[in-house]
Amino acid sequence: MIARNPRVIWDTVDDVLVLLHTETGEFFELNDTAASAWNASDGRSIAELARLLQREYPGVARRIVAEDCRELVAVLVAHDLLQPVG
Repeated sequence: MIARNPRVIWDTVDDVLVLLHTETGEFFELNDTAASAWNASDGRSIAELARLLQREYPGVARRIVAEDCRELVAVLVAHDLLQPVG
């Protein structure tokens, strides 16, 4: 399972989801796909998140969605925006 870091705040600015890590002061802009993942991420496993994204992008091969989801979560974890739990 993954969870949003409680030290991260976010809002939509000009149709772009922007995250601010309040400890590091770093800003992140997420594209539409990453924003969808962020919005659905809290309290889900990577597999659950990939299944939700697959519904949003049914024309993309399931394997590609799963790989991209794992990579995105790894990047968000590396930047301390998401945290593994459990």
